Amino acid sequence: MEGISIREMKPEDYGIFSDFYRELHRQHVQAMPDIFRPETGLPPEDVFCGDLQKDDHCMLLAEADGKPAGMCILLWKEVPDDPLYPLLPRKTGHIDDIYVTPEFRRMGIATLLCKEAERLARERGVSHLTLMVWSFNEDAMGLYKKLGFAPTLINMEKKIS
Repeated sequence: MEGISIREMKPEDYGIFSDFYRELHRQHVQAMPDIFRPETGLPPEDVFCGDLQKDDHCMLLAEADGKPAGMCILLWKEVPDDPLYPLLPRKTGHIDDIYVTPEFRRMGIATLLCKEAERLARERGVSHLTLMVWSFNEDAMGLYKKLGFAPTLINMEKKIS
């Protein structure tokens, strides 16, 4: 897609990050008000800037013709090689948050963010890329399936009150 660029976030992107984070949370509250708090705490600017420096974080910003269009927050994890731990050792990348502004949806930006996450994961020697998606978000589930993600763990819940 022309006019779309993806780069790592910088400290001066805190305002954009904050707006995206709030809107992503608002969508979750709207879909599941019995689970999500109406207001969420926003990571302070110093925490955001600290996360930018961490080796186990990667925060991507997508821009469309110079305008902020979306973000992807990646976490790098490593399952230890411990015989007492049930999982085999491996390096994983986890897409913790992905968001595209309504103005730029259905233009391939989420796909480009996921592809960049994959590229970065390969660069780091990561064997698997993971993410979690709420069941109400059928559009996102469709995209993730199209991109090759498949369920590995299904978390179920029953409301009893």
